[in-house]
Amino acid sequence: MALKKGLLILIVGVLFMWNEKIGSEELINPFVAVGPTVSQYKTFNFKVPVYLNNPKAQIGGFELTFTLDFPEIVDFTDRLDTTGSLVSNFDHLDAVIDPVGEPDFVTVVGIADLDSNPPIGQIGPGSGLLFNLLINITSNCFLWGDTTTTGIRLDKLNSRLTDPQGKLIDSVEFFDGTLFVPGNCVRGDVNGDGKVNLSDIIYLVNFLFKGGFSPCPEKAGDVNNDTRTNLQDIIGLVNFLFKKNKNHGGLLRKL
Repeated sequence: MALKKGLLILIVGVLFMWNEKIGSEELINPFVAVGPTVSQYKTFNFKVPVYLNNPKAQIGGFELTFTLDFPEIVDFTDRLDTTGSLVSNFDHLDAVIDPVGEPDFVTVVGIADLDSNPPIGQIGPGSGLLFNLLINITSNCFLWGDTTTTGIRLDKLNSRLTDPQGKLIDSVEFFDGTLFVPGNCVRGDVNGDGKVNLSDIIYLVNFLFKGGFSPCPEKAGDVNNDTRTNLQDIIGLVNFLFKKNKNHGGLLRKL
């Protein structure tokens, strides 16, 4: 319940700041904006809204390329959600991820009308939801109390809007968005399974002395919160689990 309440407060704050930023801009030119969103760890097909403000022009198509600041935790997909959007009746809509197989960027191409002359089905003038990107939050462990953020950016050099005749529309502005992922893990849960037990001690021993995998996240291995992961953290875990000292060595109370 506390986590859900915290997420709600964060969402409201993010949307307020975003509306303040966009609302302060001169709305005389068309713009495309990625909306700020709040998700949780290990979430698939999460919707990230992309909005269009189109005060004057008629838009017959677009090509928009999106990139990630933090691809280690987020993957783009080649799927879109168009429910209730401005492009739900487009003749052509396609999302293509990085062709070398790394989903670090995605290009979305939309064409309102492929065969009518004159073309029909264009957008605007008007504003609203253009579409939702669908992304995967691939990491399953973030430290409790930390909020991981990643920018979802519009590549301004490789993004464009066109009119119904295919001519580029000038003076289009592009606004990046931010994805917030609140943490769920605690210090001592070094293997990221949601529990603190003997397996975490074994995991930490393997990491420190046998070349094993690093803690997930790395901060979870800093059991005593001294900014280092070493033998003292193993001792802290042993004392926490077997010597009934729940605050030994600076362990977080969440443990």
